[in-house]
Order: sequence, then C-alpha cells, then structure tokens
Amino acid sequence: MMRVLDTHAVEQSSLATSDVILTAAHCLGSFQKAVVGQHNLTIASQGEVIDVDSFKTILIHPRYSATKIKYDVGLVILSWEIEEDVETVKLNRKNAVPSPLNPVTALGWG
Repeated sequence: MMRVLDTHAVEQSSLATSDVILTAAHCLGSFQKAVVGQHNLTIASQGEVIDVDSFKTILIHPRYSATKIKYDVGLVILSWEIEEDVETVKLNRKNAVPSPLNPVTALGWG
C-alpha cells in the first residue's frame, strides 16, 4: 500500500510495478509526494518518501470525468524503481472475472 499526499487529503494508492503507482485520477491534480510502505497513518516515519521530482510521467485515463466521477484511474510512472520491500498489486488477467452483475470490492479510500 502507498499513501499519496496532496494539498488537501491523504489518498491510498497501490504499487502496480516497481516503478508504477496506480491511483485515482482525482488524486493527481495536486499530487506532491507518495510514501511507499506506509500501512499505519499514525506512524509518520514509516515507508520511503517519493517526491514529485521523481515522477517521470503522470497518466490519467482519457475518459476520466471529474464531474461524473467515471474512469477515475491514473498512473504515476517513476524515474527509478522502488527499493522498499513492498508487494505489487495482483491485477486480474481473466476477462470473465468478475462476471456482469457480480459484486466486487473496491480498494482504498479517497
């Protein structure tokens, strides 16, 4: 898990690969830094801090709509790989799962 710090709030993100952060698009407008490996928000010194200067590219879903809150996903490509011992998320590779109308569980807060 990662903590994304912006000027307004703390958002949760995930490490997709060792150099890609998966987060909500609405978090990226005032994105300042991320903390990798912080699982407890009450422990300020936990994790590796990544400053905005380390971001190579910020990608927002092309169909993202802030007014409709649709396609609210974004990627931050880092200019180097994370060295912190943090697992990456496991992405679904099966097109049939979940099947239409089956419930799913959302990850994070934001």
